Amino acid sequence: MLTVGVGTRHYEARAVKIGDWVGAQREIERFFEEVRRLIEVGLAVGSLVYCDETPAFTFPGQRADGSSGLDDSCANVLEDEIALAVDELAGVAQLETPPHVALSDSTRSFVRMVAALHRGRETLAVPVHREWAIEGAGTAPSSGGRHVCPVCSVRFNKPPPSAKTDNARKRCPCAVCRERRRGRPDAWLAGESDIIWISEVADENDRVALLTFGFDLEPWLNGEHVDSLRAQSIAE
Repeated sequence: MLTVGVGTRHYEARAVKIGDWVGAQREIERFFEEVRRLIEVGLAVGSLVYCDETPAFTFPGQRADGSSGLDDSCANVLEDEIALAVDELAGVAQLETPPHVALSDSTRSFVRMVAALHRGRETLAVPVHREWAIEGAGTAPSSGGRHVCPVCSVRFNKPPPSAKTDNARKRCPCAVCRERRRGRPDAWLAGESDIIWISEVADENDRVALLTFGFDLEPWLNGEHVDSLRAQSIAE
C-alpha cells in the first residue's frame, strides 16, 4: 500500500474566512488528482483504492512464487523516486506543508492500509514534519515592513495600496492565499461549482447553518466490523 498525505486538517484549522478553506481544499484536490495521474497513468504501478485526507494506492508487490513483481530493494528505490515526484507536484501547487509518502510491507490485507493511514496522520499532525522550502517566506529584515500572512502564517503578506492603516495591512493575506480566495468566481464561471458566495444561500438576515456529516469506514476496512457484513440466514 502506498499512502500520500499533505496535512489537510492543518489548512482547515488555520482558515480565516471560508474562502481560505474552500480555496485550499480545491488546490489539495487538484494536487491529489495529479498524484493519482502520476501513480496510475504516468508510472502505471498502482491504483487508488481509498481517498480522504490521505489517499491510499495498491502497489505491485512480490509474488509468493517469486516469478514477478517488485522485490524490497526495487520497491524502496521506486518509493524514493515517487516521493521526489510528489514533492515537485506539491511545489507547483504552492503547498505550505511537505507531502508524506510511505510504502507499506507486502500484504494482501486492507488491515495494513488502515495501519498505514494511521501512521501517516500521526506524522502529518506536525505541519512541517521535515525540511520544506516555501517560496515567499523569509526573514523580518527583508520583509520591507510587511507582516506575516494571517492565513498561511509562513509567507509575507501583500497589502494593496488601499490598506492605509497598520491594522488593515495586517489583515491582508499573501499573494498565494489571496489567489485561492479569488479562485472561487473563476471556478464558478468555468462550471466547477454551483455558487460563489455564502450570501447566495443565506436567509434574509444573512445567516447560514453549517451541517457536517461523516462516516468512519476504517472499522470495516481493518476487519473490526466484518461480522456486520454477513448474515446467518436468508431471512436476515
